[in-house]
Amino acid sequence: MIHYQWADEPPKKLLIVYIFDILQKYSDAEHPFTKIRIKQILAEKYSMETDVKAIARNLKLLEMVDNHVKCKEAERINQRGSAEIYRYGFYYKHEFDHAELRLLVDSVMYQMQMPKKTRKDLIDKLIGLSNIYFKNRMKHTIYIPDNAPENISFYKNIRVLAEAINKCKKVCFQYCSYGIDLKLHPRKNTDGKERIYTVSPYKLAVKDGKYYLICNYDRYDDICNYRIDRIKGIEMLDAPARPERELNYNETINLAEYMEKHSYMFSGNIVRARFRAKKYMLNDFVDCFGKNICINSVGDNEMTVEVIAPESAVCNWAVQFAGDVVLTYPQNLREQVIEKLKNALENYKT
Repeated sequence: MIHYQWADEPPKKLLIVYIFDILQKYSDAEHPFTKIRIKQILAEKYSMETDVKAIARNLKLLEMVDNHVKCKEAERINQRGSAEIYRYGFYYKHEFDHAELRLLVDSVMYQMQMPKKTRKDLIDKLIGLSNIYFKNRMKHTIYIPDNAPENISFYKNIRVLAEAINKCKKVCFQYCSYGIDLKLHPRKNTDGKERIYTVSPYKLAVKDGKYYLICNYDRYDDICNYRIDRIKGIEMLDAPARPERELNYNETINLAEYMEKHSYMFSGNIVRARFRAKKYMLNDFVDCFGKNICINSVGDNEMTVEVIAPESAVCNWAVQFAGDVVLTYPQNLREQVIEKLKNALENYKT
């Protein structure tokens, strides 16, 4: 609520501001206000006395300058016996409805890469976009999990990377891994010194609730991905980013196409692979590889599925679902899967 300190009473010029504040905080299409009710709230919560005609004039002004201020209309016969349009039921049409805001709140609530305080502050801002009815509804439904390590540089990483991508500049950073203390530790070179990664950033992407940087690492000619929540000490450099067309990728990255082919965000060679699987696995194929797959039925319960994905993603997925799918092509990946399964079996024998 807006608060001002005055010696006696707030100036009348603030009337339109207070009316707007009332509509925004206390009304919506299901909870419209009459001019009389607005008059009562002005007196109770804003210590401002006024008349209904002044409220009507200011409501008309608000409708002219802000298309979120709405009202209902009906025809009636006035005292002179003429038909006129009667305006009533004033309310504020919020930018987001309650269902849309709930989706946004939930997506932030379980965004485990963000520090807990950052999530809480962002959720408070989102709830503040609505009115008291949404706030009251959300009071007992907000639970912010606190079971993941935090990287307080997460927001800074996104800001710096977005600016570097916009300006076509390289960035450098430390890339970290979790230690047994559940804290992020920079990766090191063979000489024990902390390793500095210099990359040309191209795109930011989200996959399974995790943020990734799609870029080119200076030492190689291909595309690679880094988890943004595992980046620390990021800096934008003066050096221009390497053009995407100079890489083995041979073209500007189409993000939608790239995400379809990189289901697990693994880098590496893209291959066409074929699986034999039970038909009940179709949901899992779509969840992982998207709808850009080729399916052929083989009997009542089996099918063959062709996917296009990085070699490492195909291999790991085949091992993960080894009880339900069989990788049949290409042969070199099939042999890698067999070797991994043999090693896994040996591990269970000890």
